[in-house]
Amino acid sequence: MLLKKKPINGVFIIESLSLDDENNEQFEGEILKRILKLVEIPVEYRYIRTKEELQVMIKQFEKLKYKYLHLSCHGNSSGIAMTLDELSFPFEKFKNMFRSSNLKKRLFLSSCSVVGGEDIKIGMHGSDFISIVGPKRDIDFSDAAIFWAAFYQQMFKYESDVFENDDIFEIVKKLSSVLDVDMACLVRNKESKIYYEKS
Repeated sequence: MLLKKKPINGVFIIESLSLDDENNEQFEGEILKRILKLVEIPVEYRYIRTKEELQVMIKQFEKLKYKYLHLSCHGNSSGIAMTLDELSFPFEKFKNMFRSSNLKKRLFLSSCSVVGGEDIKIGMHGSDFISIVGPKRDIDFSDAAIFWAAFYQQMFKYESDVFENDDIFEIVKKLSSVLDVDMACLVRNKESKIYYEKS
């Protein structure tokens, strides 16, 4: 009998920036990877430039069974964008890239304004992410990098086998206040799989 691989309490980072960001070396995801390694948090990092590569990396994320997916890219309230795909693609297409189910995953989006409207709640409806955290408005590179480093430090400092939505929300709330950024935590209803903003 084959034993199922236990989910890894680690962060799988996928990053895709604009060409200008690349030239300016604003690799927030890579910086975050180094910080997580420093504090001995399991982490995988992938840099991509296209939607096709995103599909491949999502398959790797699912195969490795990491619990936490961190996506660093450009976006807005309608969707996200990759380096060489100028127009953002909607959250529903992003959701449909995932094949595994019931893995109790969480999604962290480092992308301007992604949770600032209803599109993400509608587009991600029915996905297997227990929660989604991201900015409600545009956010500076430096603010995002500091927020996520502090967020994961806090999350893994207190994480046990059972990590609840309330725990995530409290960390987001505390750091949003301290760092003066507008981050939100969307939580999925267990029965309907509809997302709502926790407050």
